[in-house]
Amino acid sequence: MNSSVPIKLKAEGIKKYFYTHEGQIVRAVENITLEVREGEFIALLGPSGCGKSTFLYMVAGFELSTEGELYLDGDPITGPSPNRGIVFQEYVLFPWRTVRKNIEFGLEIQGADKVSRAERSGELIGLVGLKGFEDAYPHTLSGGMQQRVAIARALAYDPSVLLMDEPFGALDAQTRRRLINDLVKIHEATHKTTMFVTHSVEEAIGLSDRIFLFSCRPSSIKEVIEVTIPRPRELTSDDFIELQRTILRSLNEEVEKIVIGPCPF
Repeated sequence: MNSSVPIKLKAEGIKKYFYTHEGQIVRAVENITLEVREGEFIALLGPSGCGKSTFLYMVAGFELSTEGELYLDGDPITGPSPNRGIVFQEYVLFPWRTVRKNIEFGLEIQGADKVSRAERSGELIGLVGLKGFEDAYPHTLSGGMQQRVAIARALAYDPSVLLMDEPFGALDAQTRRRLINDLVKIHEATHKTTMFVTHSVEEAIGLSDRIFLFSCRPSSIKEVIEVTIPRPRELTSDDFIELQRTILRSLNEEVEKIVIGPCPF
């Protein structure tokens, strides 16, 4: 991305330690330093349990770092805020509220009037492809449709940054690929700075401007991969497959460390 684009998110020397009931220290994140520019789509990719979601929750303000600083637009992140919208792997929708009412929930909390809520939810329902399902309840929707509702709800109050924690992890391959394409379109329409946690190399390449590859735990950034393949990205193209192979080799090196044992826990 052009270096003249302002820095949106910044992490400096982030460490996160936990303690077991026995008092043993667990070093989850050892040293994360990175910058994310305005409008970038960033993927956090790494072995299972390497601290990707932990780092995302620190950016969200749900967790505090043991050491280091996190900044959004130059201001320290000290806790949750509406300027960071988050989408979880589980849809966590209110079953007693319709699609429209689920999307409007955050706006209600903020005190937005009924007309502005309806206008905003209607706009987002169109954006995420749920037109015609405004009055449907979550139990009548497929998993992919429920996750569209969750994405729209996170965007409803126009957060500065969108955080996504493996949002397609529970979906079948066909639905996941369709949502990857749809999320690309949503990103192009909103230009939201987005941080996306995933275990899937395919998702990371399909969506991202850059991929931050995490090492095994305690995690640091092993490498940063620029994804220069033009959008829309065809997952069967030679460029896609070659990049996928390169990333998988590097990722597998970290997975093997966990299996063999030198990566400390």
